[in-house]
Parts: sequence; structure tokens; C-alpha cells
Amino acid sequence: MPFTFLTFLGTGNYEEVHYITPDGTMHKSRYAQSALAKMYCIEITSVIVFLTPEARTKHWDSTNNSFKTELAQLLPAITPITIDITTVSSEETLWQLFNRVYDAIPENSEIIFDITHAFRHLPILGLVILNYARSLKNIKITGIYYGAFEARNNTGAPIIDLTRIDRLLQWSNAVEFYLKTGNAYSIDKLVNETVGFIRNQTDQPDPVLNLERSFSNALKYLLPVLSTCRSKEIIAGNIFTTVRERLQTLMEQKNIYIKPLEPLYNRILQTVIKFENNSMANLLLAVHLCIEYSLVQQGITLLEESVISIILYTLGIDDIYNKDNRYAVSRFFQFIACPGKNYTHPRDEEQYRAIGEKLDTSRLAKEVAIPFDKLRDCRNDISHAGYNDSAAGAEKFLKTLTDSFIDILNVFNESKDIVESWLLSVTQWLLEQYRC
Repeated sequence: MPFTFLTFLGTGNYEEVHYITPDGTMHKSRYAQSALAKMYCIEITSVIVFLTPEARTKHWDSTNNSFKTELAQLLPAITPITIDITTVSSEETLWQLFNRVYDAIPENSEIIFDITHAFRHLPILGLVILNYARSLKNIKITGIYYGAFEARNNTGAPIIDLTRIDRLLQWSNAVEFYLKTGNAYSIDKLVNETVGFIRNQTDQPDPVLNLERSFSNALKYLLPVLSTCRSKEIIAGNIFTTVRERLQTLMEQKNIYIKPLEPLYNRILQTVIKFENNSMANLLLAVHLCIEYSLVQQGITLLEESVISIILYTLGIDDIYNKDNRYAVSRFFQFIACPGKNYTHPRDEEQYRAIGEKLDTSRLAKEVAIPFDKLRDCRNDISHAGYNDSAAGAEKFLKTLTDSFIDILNVFNESKDIVESWLLSVTQWLLEQYRC
């Protein structure tokens, strides 16, 4: 991977000082960049210097100890690339600067970014550009540095490692992505990197560090269970209760290592707070999460299959995975919801007669048939990729799912056929979420 050194030159009257890099390297120069070039002299494969015409005249083309001269001595095999920039005076010039810096960054490269002599707004803009390029150009930010001339003492001036600022930007992106999509992959990746870094600093095992790692690892597996509609795992609930238990233990700790994750604790807890082990109500909670994360097709599929499972449960039928049982319930819903379409009642076929007769006695099954049937066309429309004359617009599916879910929850809440407190409790809690 190419190793690129990015730096800015200004027009200040830089004084000579011994700059001390984070690894202890000391270099006497007017330019903090020279000390960094010495520190990374083996790794660096290219150097890009951004400078105004005034900075070029004063610190690059000058024959009096210029930065160009020092780089030639430190990195004799490399020809630096200079990029002319102008002072930002408007939004237009801001975007011109953005494009010049972004376009100069090589793809698939490691970046060392020096901001010592960058003018005012440039460090912030530089961080934004690097964060943008991380995704679009697949770069790795190895270091961000500032030569603190103003903090000099008798020994020299420290070069401060600001790379953790970039880590905060990564955390910000990872947290936002999780909250919108439920995808915790980036969070888990950052946790593992942080844990690895801390473990390299000490030989002592730390149970809190292990707990943070195991928590993020468990959190990462919630979305795959939802996105693939794994009903057995959802009903079992282990993956959800594991996240909750590890998180609650973590919240009791006085000292934690992964500070950026701490403000997210309560938000995550709310997503798993009602899940229990071996509970049919988990299916409804999973539908709610699908709506939260815009997993529309999964939400429609889970809601239909959840309703069928709950109806079978209320009828006292234990084998909720039996295909004939599930087909009979679905047929019954069609018969009730569409009386003019000549659908046959499942009791009229010998294969489904026993369950059909039970369904006939269920007020809940009759009441839930109409909101259930609204989902049928949506599910078929999506499954067949809209290949029909009445295909719905993409924006309608989430609303139909949400409206149908609320209607079904209201039917469950008002039904006298549901006497299980655990199911009623979850139903009422979910209705409260949609009233907020």
C-alpha cells in the first residue's frame, strides 16, 4: 500500500527548534514536517505539499534552508508533488480547495497528515476530506500530527499525535450507521481495534475489556438474524438477551475503556429490553426493529409469519412449524378477508378440516384476517419484483407495513382470546412506541 505524506505550508516566520516526534525522534528544523519525514523515512513513498503562491516563494523556492531543500536531504529518492491552493474567501473557493486536496490523495494508500502550518480552517477541512476519502478512495489514516512550537521547552517542541480525532470521526460514522440501520459491524470493528491497541500496552488481562469486546461481538449478530428472518432464533431470544445482559453488566462498571460507545448504551438497551428467552412475543418485537431499520421485506415476512404462529399458539396447536397448519391459517384469512373471491374454507378439505373447525371458533383469527390480508399483496409484489400490472411504488411498502402492524397490535390488545400476560405486555409496550 502506498504511504503518502500530506502537509501544508504557510507563510509564517518559522523559527528553528528541536522537534520531538511521538516515537522520540529529534530533529532540528524550522519545519515540523521535516521531523515527521525523518520519523517515517523508511515508509514514505510519496510527499504532497499544499501551498499558496506566497508560501511557495517564502518556504519552497527560497534557497535559504527551504522545506524543499530539507526534504531532498531526508527523502532523496522521492520527488515531492506541490499543489497550489488559494485562500478561502467564499463557498466557491472552499469547494475548489476541497477538490484540489481530494483529487491529490492517492487511492488505496496510507496517509500521514501534518497540520502544523495549515492556515486556520485547513485542519478541519483536511479532516473532513480524509474522512470522505476513507470511504471513496479506501485510504488508511496512519497518523495526524501537529508540531506544537508554542509548547517548546529547554528540550524542544513536541509533535502531538492527533490521530485519535480521526478515531472519533470513525466512531461518529459507525454510531450513526448503527442507529439508522441496526448494522453494528463498524462498531465491532472499532471495538476490536481499540481492545487490540490497549492489550498491546499491558500484559494484564482485564475483565472489563473482555466484556466490552464480547458485547460488541454479540451486538453485531442482531441484524443478520433480523435480515434473514430467523424465526427460531428470534423466538429462542438468546442473541437478544445476551446483548442485554452483557450491556447491563457493562453499565454497572465504574471504569470502561471504549468511551465513544458509552452514550449509546441506553439506546441499545431500549432495542432489546423486552426480549425474553423462549417467547413468541419476540416475533412482534423483531417486526418493530425491522420497521425501525427500514427492513421492509423482512418486516412484512416476519409480521405475516408471526401472526400465523400466534394464532396457532392461541388455538393450542404446539407444532407451529407444520406446513399444513400454517397453510390452513393463511387460507382461513383469505376466506374471511375476501368473501367475494370464492376462496374455500380450510375445513372443506379433509387435510385441513380439524384446524379449520378450530379457526371457526376463534374470534381473534377472524378479527386479524383483514389487516393480515393487506400484507399479502405487498409480500407478493416484492417477492416478484413488481412484475405485475398493479405494482406499488417503493415508498408505499413501509407505510403499509407500519399501518398493518399497528392494526394487528390493536386487534391483539383488544382481543379476549389472548390471556397470556407476556404477550399482552409486549403488545401494549409496542403500541406505546407508536403513540410517541
